[in-house]
Parts: sequence; C-alpha cells; structure tokens
Amino acid sequence: MANSKVPFSQNKHRTDVVAYLTLIGWLIAYFCGDRAASRFHLNQALAILLADLGLNAVFIMATYTSVAPAAVAVRGVCGILSFCVVVLWVLALVRAAKGSEKPVPVLGEVQLLKKR
Repeated sequence: MANSKVPFSQNKHRTDVVAYLTLIGWLIAYFCGDRAASRFHLNQALAILLADLGLNAVFIMATYTSVAPAAVAVRGVCGILSFCVVVLWVLALVRAAKGSEKPVPVLGEVQLLKKR
C-alpha cells in the first residue's frame, strides 16, 4: 500500500493553484488548504477576483443606464480592462503551477489579507 501522506511542498502547490479557480476554489484553498504557506497566492487570487467582480458590476450598471453614448464608452473600457484581468489571471495561475511567487503587474502588490 502506497504512502497516503502528501508532502508539504506538494500540498502548498495544490493550494496555490486551487486558489485561482473561481470564488469556490479560493474559499476551498483558504479554509481547507495550507493558509500560512499559500498566503501570497491567496492574496493575489483575491485581488484578481475582486477586480473582475468590480469591473463586471460597473459593466452591468452601465448596461442599464439611460445615457447611451456614455454607457457604450464605459462598457468598452470595462471590456478592455476585463480582458487585461483575464490575462493577469492566466499569468498568475501559470506562476502558481510553476511554484513561483512573483507578483503580477498592477494587482500583485495589493495586500488584502493580513500578515500574521
């Protein structure tokens, strides 16, 4: 019978990757994973997730406003910024899969989780 214990580094590695997989993945990584060792990726994933949620909220509000030219401009800007957030998400996910803790541009320096 094989040893069922997962090495520490592999457990951290899995937690880092799962943190980037939707809000549910982040919650699983935060509550069930190695929170202390994965704090960098948990923080960065949360910043990317909140940026995406904020842009989507602005996009939806602009869709239902009555000022058509301004709404089109806001939706266009939100679309471009959402694409940039997706690129940052893919970059962060690849870095987590490689085990790197290099922050992504713009959102990587945002600290949302307290250091202990």
